[in-house]
Amino acid sequence: MREAEKSADLAAANAANQIVRDAKLAVLEAQARVVVARAQQELLDASASEVPRLVERQKTQLLLSDFLDDRSRRLRNKAAIASETISILSQHALETGAAGEPSSEGDPSPSPNDINDDWLNIFSDHAERASSAQLQSLWARILAGEVRTPGSFSLPTLRFVAELDREIAVLFEKYVQYVVSDSIPRRQEIEGEPLQELLALEEAGLISNVGMPLHRTYSATDGKHLSIIQSKSLIFITLSNSNNIVYSISPLTRVGRELKSILPDFDGAVALIRLAKLIETSASSIELASASVAEGQDLAWRPVRKLWSGGP
Repeated sequence: MREAEKSADLAAANAANQIVRDAKLAVLEAQARVVVARAQQELLDASASEVPRLVERQKTQLLLSDFLDDRSRRLRNKAAIASETISILSQHALETGAAGEPSSEGDPSPSPNDINDDWLNIFSDHAERASSAQLQSLWARILAGEVRTPGSFSLPTLRFVAELDREIAVLFEKYVQYVVSDSIPRRQEIEGEPLQELLALEEAGLISNVGMPLHRTYSATDGKHLSIIQSKSLIFITLSNSNNIVYSISPLTRVGRELKSILPDFDGAVALIRLAKLIETSASSIELASASVAEGQDLAWRPVRKLWSGGP
């Protein structure tokens, strides 16, 4: 009996000790969690104070990287434009036979030193942003033209090219092929799409007098015949009743004329054929001719085809 009681007492004591140990362990675990929580909060507080500095450093590094990349890109753009400018000037010298020829004292050859410093600074600011080959070629042609003839390109033209809108550029190329004597021949009254297109070019600052067109007059010296030349083409006109021809025009602005000068040469016949359509009612015949130059001979005109035949 006593043995059984002793066993029961021992079991009870062991159970009590286990409960005490479990309680102490629970207290220790709770304390540990508190310590860990405090440590985590302190870490978060410390990190929070460091974040702005880390972010600022990262921003600074990104800005420096962007600046260096941008500077490098602009230098590459300027180098590409300079290289193409030299090629254009060299080709022009070969075509005109100017390479290696000393200039006469009364007609000094132009040089980059003749270009206005302010113009060159503004040109550089605009041109260095041109990353596409197409725009770089455009800037190179402008610089080459200014080197050959200082003052050829105004500051408004530089600004226009820097802000060039692709749709306007395409529209200008469409109409510039019809230009005769720096003006777009047209009918007095226009409407629909042609009117909207010309208004867009006027708003862009490339042409003028769309709403109120000007007029161009050609008079026959002999009272019956006259000719109009565009590039290497010409139209011979035999008048019907009057001794002159009058048609409406929308002139190119200075920016339009300067921009046209750096575009590829257009076939003058295209413009003259279109003009013939506008003036045919005032003529009894219109004939297209092209320039023909034989070695050692003066300029001659070779008939191509008759564009109009009618009237009295």
